[in-house]
Amino acid sequence: MAIATVQQKAKPPVQTLDQQRAAFIWQKMVTMQKSQLAVFDPYTKLSKGAGTLIMQNGLMPTLAFYAQKSKGAYSRANGNEHFALLDDILAWFKQQNLLTTTNPANAMSEICQKSSTDYRHITEESLALIRWIRHFASALNTGE
Repeated sequence: MAIATVQQKAKPPVQTLDQQRAAFIWQKMVTMQKSQLAVFDPYTKLSKGAGTLIMQNGLMPTLAFYAQKSKGAYSRANGNEHFALLDDILAWFKQQNLLTTTNPANAMSEICQKSSTDYRHITEESLALIRWIRHFASALNTGE
């Protein structure tokens, strides 16, 4: 009589939230570097001041600023670097179930409805994400 063996699937490695942020942004940066090279250098420069902008002005004013600048006003890459940074931040929020949308206007409406505790959490999450964006964008940017 043959004994059936049970094969166990290998469990995916457990990742910390910080590792998940890093993996998420690494993939975004590699993709942008390959497919949007003209945006990558301005994006890198923009990401360097993003954390300070959030800490000085707040999350919502910063996101509103990026949304306004994504229309191309006074931009090195026709607003695409502002749009890309805003999109990366909102995509992370959606992936983490902090928001249900990546549409900037809808996201702003959602953030307005959050409690102060949730708003603070989203702000802290954006700052943690931006640290990875800054590091990876600088590391991959050959134009600097």
